[in-house]
Amino acid sequence: MTQDSAIDALLLELAARQISLTAENGDLHFRAPKGAMDSALRTRLRRLKPHLIDRLAPKTAPARASKQFSIGGTRPDHAPLVSPDWQPDDPFLRHVEPYKGYLLDRLGIAKTFPRAMGSHLWTEDGQQVLDCLSQYGSLPFGHNPARIWEALSDCRKMEEPAFTANAVSDAAGALAAKLVGLWPEAGFVGVTFTNSGAESVETALKLARAATGRAATLSTKRGFHGLTLGALSVGGSPVYRDAFQVPDTSQDCIPYGDITALEQAFERAPERYAALILEPIQGEGGIIDPPPGYLACARALCDAYGTLLILDEVQTGLGRTGAIFAAQAENVVADVVTLAKALGGGLMPIGAVLYRENVRTVAFGVRHSSTFAGGALACRAGLATLEMLTENEGALLDHVRTTGARLRVRLDEIAARHPDLVEGITGRGLMQGIRLRFDTLWQRPGLFGLLHAQKLMIHIAVSHLLNSGGIRLAPSFSSGNVLRIQPPLTITEDELEPLYTALEDTLSAIEAGRTSHLLRHYIGTDIDLPDPARGARTDRSPPRPHPAPEHTTDNGRFAFVIHPLEASDFLRLDPDLADVPADRMARMVAPLADYIDPVPVEALEITSATGAKAYGELIMVPYTPEDLMQMSVAKAAEEIGLAVRVAEERGAKVVGLGGFSSIVTQGGGSLVRPDGPALTSGNAFTSIAAAHAIRDAFRTDGRSCDTASVAVVGAAGMVGRAVSVLAAELAGRVILMGNPNRAQGLRRRGLELAAELVTKLRELAALRPPPPGSLAARVAKSDRPADALIAGLEAEGALVIADDLAGALAEADAVVLATNSTDRFVRAAHLKTGATVCDVSRPFNIHPDVAQTRSDVRLIEGGLVRPLSPLPHASLAGPAQDLIFACAAETMLWALDQSYDMVHPMACMEIPAMARLEEMGQRHGFRVEASKSFDAAGGF
Repeated sequence: MTQDSAIDALLLELAARQISLTAENGDLHFRAPKGAMDSALRTRLRRLKPHLIDRLAPKTAPARASKQFSIGGTRPDHAPLVSPDWQPDDPFLRHVEPYKGYLLDRLGIAKTFPRAMGSHLWTEDGQQVLDCLSQYGSLPFGHNPARIWEALSDCRKMEEPAFTANAVSDAAGALAAKLVGLWPEAGFVGVTFTNSGAESVETALKLARAATGRAATLSTKRGFHGLTLGALSVGGSPVYRDAFQVPDTSQDCIPYGDITALEQAFERAPERYAALILEPIQGEGGIIDPPPGYLACARALCDAYGTLLILDEVQTGLGRTGAIFAAQAENVVADVVTLAKALGGGLMPIGAVLYRENVRTVAFGVRHSSTFAGGALACRAGLATLEMLTENEGALLDHVRTTGARLRVRLDEIAARHPDLVEGITGRGLMQGIRLRFDTLWQRPGLFGLLHAQKLMIHIAVSHLLNSGGIRLAPSFSSGNVLRIQPPLTITEDELEPLYTALEDTLSAIEAGRTSHLLRHYIGTDIDLPDPARGARTDRSPPRPHPAPEHTTDNGRFAFVIHPLEASDFLRLDPDLADVPADRMARMVAPLADYIDPVPVEALEITSATGAKAYGELIMVPYTPEDLMQMSVAKAAEEIGLAVRVAEERGAKVVGLGGFSSIVTQGGGSLVRPDGPALTSGNAFTSIAAAHAIRDAFRTDGRSCDTASVAVVGAAGMVGRAVSVLAAELAGRVILMGNPNRAQGLRRRGLELAAELVTKLRELAALRPPPPGSLAARVAKSDRPADALIAGLEAEGALVIADDLAGALAEADAVVLATNSTDRFVRAAHLKTGATVCDVSRPFNIHPDVAQTRSDVRLIEGGLVRPLSPLPHASLAGPAQDLIFACAAETMLWALDQSYDMVHPMACMEIPAMARLEEMGQRHGFRVEASKSFDAAGGF
């Protein structure tokens, strides 16, 4: 067992024994019921103490910085979440892309393409995909171009040496001559070969420094020139720089396309810059066109200040815009031009740096080299590429201009149909971008806003285009809102037709707020969904709540953490998911859950019978019980802890944990912070509500204490322990059963539970007299030691420690189910004739066959409360709109009393606190509901 696994197992054991463990000031502190902490457990605590302190110590910030939350609707600014624990089976994702691969896999983008030809790829299941990305322009002739393969094959046949350092290379010489002759008027005299675009930029920077004797480079914001450290130093996007300790050169980075900023930069430091580096069209920055005359002005300023002009044509060069060099459109000649990507014809990595006479230096010529740059294979591919680009008087370039112009017309038509979503179309030739306007998505209720908050909407659009439309393209990662269209230069207008259809479909889904349609590739193509073009839904929920000033002073403030009990409950996050069949909801939500931060989904106000008011919010975490139970204890607690922080930042003074958010955090004990909000699991009032439900059922049936028996399944849990105490006031016989799936150590734990039960019953008897004939009365009358009393009660059958589910339930007049199991394991055959079953487990433990076949059994959904003021739209509603769950009611009661300093996850389960909660419930007008029963169609 690993150390983390040992800690997880220990924390689960502590939770099962109702032991709260916290770490403060470098030490561990625990609260435990009497007899719950034995010597073996203490030994494990001591052994793991340093690691437990590290795990449980209060943090001053959310535990995972990459997953943040927003306050008041402000969009957080951070990178998409990845999981360091992800262990995929695929060796590429496991060893090469373990982090980015997690994101791409979750988004459905991490495809395997076993075959590609021309403008298309094919997936493993045979889907044909139109490649409108072409490896960011690196595939000028599409996939597997025959003439490039022939050039490589000829190289092999000639037995030409691939690498010959310090010797003359015919292939490199021939390619260099072709390159400098592509634009004779430019006056290029030198070529240095590289292996990539980033290396070309590194080489250009060295050329400029050697030629000018200056060290600084002027660059532009959102500029992208590669991911090596030198290239990053002139890159204008912090997202690529921040993690790598790149020297701060922000003073040398100005807005792209701003002539005034360019002039001012040179005026401030006339002798500072060795070079100004620009892209003729910014690619990664979002396909940004410079204004007319910008490049010409840059050329003039560089001449005036003795600065070299570097044009990065790694993406724009070699035909992408319909010309060999994009700068030819303005007839601007740079001192240095960088090339790569398309130069290898889509098969070989190769880059080249072209420079003029004024850049040539002995220092660079003697001291710069590269082992693999200018290899024969790469250069032969480059020669074939240039031949294809220039043959027939540049017919392919004419094709790019014509096809690019038609592409612009069609994109403009699409943009005109979506004016609120499409901000504009940019670029030229076969390098164009669709700039989308996502600002309003954050205010839109539903998954749209949540995914946009994680900067994932553009990726979701790309995923939908790929999976539903068969179109492969990419976003602009720096800007986060541009779809880049860079198909092969050889693509035909007919081949582009599916692109327009797919774009129309995707944009319509986004514009209309059709979450289900946009995510339909997670659901399955065999499901019919509404046409996204029919218009936006009108039945959307109101925007997420914001704290109101009138609720921040005199009134109590609370929050309640909820989670979906099943996938269909995600309708609370997005009403458009109503179109998704229930059995497909989990398939759709599961891949995205890690990208959805805890979010306020509803605001509510509660009024007391005393006139007091409390304002609260529901904070949803996007995980079902199965999700939470499959996580490690640490991860589950982290997710719930993040929700608590959201509630705290939004003004909550007491935060309630419902369902499995309580179970996976030891009833909130693992989340307690000295400076944090008060936390309550709601288990106390849930226990009270369950006991009241059984009491009312017994009264209806005319059962007396001395003849009634109650079985508590899940008696080792927090709710089960408390219900066992209260049940002992209702019946003369109590049957204790822990988790029926954990037989090991059942007897030992049962005796510990019985000892605790005796202690608490004696404590309760000091507050109120037990009913005659009840087990509580028998315990109160006896002064025997606990172990002797338990042995006597067992011998008489008044107290049963059960190890057989069927046997225990067959003897029980009433059964309370309070487990953390996600299974429905209680069947019709288990139950006694005329029994009452109160199920407070979520999900329920009752099997559907009970409601369907046992009309004699009374089924009660436990833990329901009717407040004085109905909450008709609350997500906390039970089977009727005027009912709420008792765990939430407990949180509201503490807020109405504003007794925040008295609330603690474990203290609330003590007898005095439970007695006080009963009194508070009566005083504030909360009535426990025991009459609402399930039928065959409801609840089960």
